[in-house]
Amino acid sequence: MAHGLSALADRFEGATSVEEVLTTLRQYLSSRAPGEVANLPVDCGFPDRITPDSVVESAYRLASRLEDDDTTRTIQRFASVFTAAAVRVAELRGKKRAVGGSFGHT
Repeated sequence: MAHGLSALADRFEGATSVEEVLTTLRQYLSSRAPGEVANLPVDCGFPDRITPDSVVESAYRLASRLEDDDTTRTIQRFASVFTAAAVRVAELRGKKRAVGGSFGHT
């Protein structure tokens, strides 16, 4: 991730629950300028309700659009954030499953 996003990456890595990752991501998204999100391709917009599955889906959609020259920097930034969040969600879900928890619940 870019230098300016390193603190956010640290927050994701330090999260001890899926809900903590989602809360961090929601805070990040609410801090973005509306124009920044509006400049994303339509299929890369974010759902109103951020869930573990929507994080993974958004990370995939954003990463698949990195070739789009007009919005590459914005997409790259959001793709990095969502990918870091998706990785941490997967790690936390894996830990929960390994200790007998429910995979589908946060």
